[in-house]
Formats: sequence, structure tokens, C-alpha cells
Amino acid sequence: MIREFAKASLIELIAVYMDKNNPGLLSVSTDGIDALRQAQAPAGAKRDMLQMVARECGPEALLSIGQEIDQVTYDPVWRSALRSETPAVLFDKWHRFEVFAHSSNRVEIDLITETQACFRRSTTGGSAPTPPENLLICGLIIGLLEGIGCRGLWCDMASQLGEPVRIRQQGDFCF
Repeated sequence: MIREFAKASLIELIAVYMDKNNPGLLSVSTDGIDALRQAQAPAGAKRDMLQMVARECGPEALLSIGQEIDQVTYDPVWRSALRSETPAVLFDKWHRFEVFAHSSNRVEIDLITETQACFRRSTTGGSAPTPPENLLICGLIIGLLEGIGCRGLWCDMASQLGEPVRIRQQGDFCF
């Protein structure tokens, strides 16, 4: 069993996005990662891929990866998430399945109202989530919310100074 792991289908999601939007640019090998037959892959492989995407394509690409979530519905976790009736149901599923998706990174979700939530990434031990990992998960949650029918989503993320910066509105990522 892999000690520090990430969800193999998440690595597949990154590869699908890169093949579609930046063919031939993925310089990090996905050899040995079989997302159809293995639930887990080394977390370092995901981190390396995300660092490369950040360096070569920028933060908008990291956020956009989650828009391809419907391409990995062979994974029962994503298939179940995309069948959620409401954001609250989706968030409940996220909490239940998160332990199977990453060895130590977690998302705290505070449902403020029916239409507003606050998210915070943390670690249960080991390495703290990196900025590219945070952008990936932010975009993934947006992709899942839109996948269950939410429209008009907007997202603010704290800047390095702690001030809110709008990164999603009217169906587009913006910086």
C-alpha cells in the first residue's frame, strides 16, 4: 500500500485536461498509474504534475482541470458526486469519500447559506497542500457544483495578503 497517496483518477483527470488543452506538454510521466484498476497513486506524482501545469500553463489551467470531471465518471466516487441533488448532499459525500482520495489533505466546508459556502484546505499530517493543489481542488469543487446543475457560481479566494480576489464569475475563471 502507498503511504502518501492521491486519488489515481485525479491524476488521470489532470492528464485528460493536459492532453485536450496542451497536447504533448505533459512532461511528467503517468506510467505505472492505472486509474481504472488502482484507486490510489503516489501523492508525489500528482504534486509533480501540478507543479509542471502551474509552471507551463499557469493558475487558470489548474482551476480549469476540474471542468473535465465528467471524463472520469468510471470512478464511482466522482459518479456518485455528480449525482448529488444539492450542494449540501455533494459536500456530505465529499466529507465521507475524502479519506479515500488523499492520505492527508482535507477540505473544511462551512455551508453558510443554501447558496454560499466557505472552504479551507488543511492537512491531517505530512506536507501541507501546495498552492497548485489548492487551485486544483478549488476548480474541482466548482466543476462538481456545475456538474450537478449549479449556475451563476462565483468564487473568491484569499490573496497572499489575505484579501478576497474574485477568481470565478459568469462561468469563467478570471484573474
